[in-house]
Amino acid sequence: WRPALPPPRALPRGRQRGLKPAALMLAPPPNPRALFAGLCTLDLAYLVDEFPLPNQKIAAHSQHLTAGGPATNAAVTFAFLDGAPTLLTAAGCHPLAALIRHDLETHLVSLLDLTPNHPGPPALSSIAIRRASGERTVVSANASAYPPVQLHPRPLDLTQIGRAHV
Repeated sequence: WRPALPPPRALPRGRQRGLKPAALMLAPPPNPRALFAGLCTLDLAYLVDEFPLPNQKIAAHSQHLTAGGPATNAAVTFAFLDGAPTLLTAAGCHPLAALIRHDLETHLVSLLDLTPNHPGPPALSSIAIRRASGERTVVSANASAYPPVQLHPRPLDLTQIGRAHV
């Protein structure tokens, strides 16, 4: 003989079979944090049917202006996967850097700028992406096209990085 159990709804909240009281349940872990260090560019990407021939003008299906570069793309991807990324890079104070900052904020990427007072433009990339295949062609200046810049004179505030996994 077994005593009859009341239906699960009749049990006090959190006391249903197999459930722990709410006070004993652990909070979900915080989002993982990570530091990404490296290049940040301002990318102007065009979606095209075909790459232009020399001296040819073509119309794009769309254009996108975004922050780019290997470290930046990794940080944005990490944020998309519910991480809390911090990007350590050189952005500067040029008006084009505001576009980079806005895009990083939109994608929930924290920025630690090593050159906050640098007046020069950030690195720029022009990218044509073939619509059918995803192939791309990139035009950008390499580091030799940019003069050396003075890094931020103060030491970094490591509290901004927090418990990032480096």
